[in-house]
Amino acid sequence: MTYTTNYQLNQWAKSDRIMMTDFNADNQKLDAALKANADAVAAVEAKADQAISSYQYLYGYAGPHMLDAKNIGFTSASFTVSLSDINWNDWHELHLCITPFGSSTTAPFTLRWNGASGEALGTGTANADGSITNVKMLHVVLYPMGHTEANVCGMILGTDAPKLFTLASEWSGASMLHVRFDNGAASFLPATRIVIWGKK
Repeated sequence: MTYTTNYQLNQWAKSDRIMMTDFNADNQKLDAALKANADAVAAVEAKADQAISSYQYLYGYAGPHMLDAKNIGFTSASFTVSLSDINWNDWHELHLCITPFGSSTTAPFTLRWNGASGEALGTGTANADGSITNVKMLHVVLYPMGHTEANVCGMILGTDAPKLFTLASEWSGASMLHVRFDNGAASFLPATRIVIWGKK
């Protein structure tokens, strides 16, 4: 009698006596080999699933996350950008991008924190209706750093005087940004666009 190379299974010649114990031994070897192979495949699949889960978890934190993108959809001397639904503990930084279109391109508007009487963050002027080149955009970058009780801080770009700022109020009290043409000198147009995205 001879045996196979890998699992030493019985190979009978015509002159060999065939015994049930030999068949049973071969079946035990096959069963053990198949089980070991299945366990190895399961282990590889488990590692692959873990790697995919880790990637998905990390991807959920890395890169930008769009939170909102819309036009204001009305004509008014002022509008607000609501911040009340933002959980500041979730975010490392947030970007609020406002592309203002107005009835005037020279009348100044002011961006204020937490309402019409809040602290002024900066002033700017609007784009003409239908502008597609050299479009001005107001870009507010906020840095909550995942700490609701920290003081509000960030920077503002696209205004007459870009600057860094730190406010006395905390993130937990943040409710809105308020944008208004000074003394109602002009109106924002429906195409004025607000985009909010963040990084965790």
